[in-house]
Amino acid sequence: MNDSFRIDRQDEEPRFLIGQVAEMTGASCKAIRYYESEGLIPKPARRGKYRIYSELEVFLIHMCKHGQTVGFSLSEIKQLIDQRIKTKSFPLDFANELFDRKKAELREKIKEIKETENRLDTLRDEMNRTFT
Repeated sequence: MNDSFRIDRQDEEPRFLIGQVAEMTGASCKAIRYYESEGLIPKPARRGKYRIYSELEVFLIHMCKHGQTVGFSLSEIKQLIDQRIKTKSFPLDFANELFDRKKAELREKIKEIKETENRLDTLRDEMNRTFT
């Protein structure tokens, strides 16, 4: 997946087949169909039996795939995408709130890991005092 993925216009004119979208975003075709079934992306246009995706849908798929790699759940990502679709613009303030919450969760996990590490050191010290 390309971490610097970028589509400037987010044109809503369908033009990409699912294989192209998979290559562009790093999401598998199966994942793309799953995102569609879960309402993370709108149902794409069709040309015959083929799904055809717009730049906007490609961007939303990229957000789903990349968001998961940095710890967001699909339900968290769906909140952001729902706002994007509803307002027809990127909800930057809402996105920043989500990022701040995710960072706070990470800091809490780091704190818990450090506390566990300290308890592990204490247990090791007790073991070494007892058995030496």
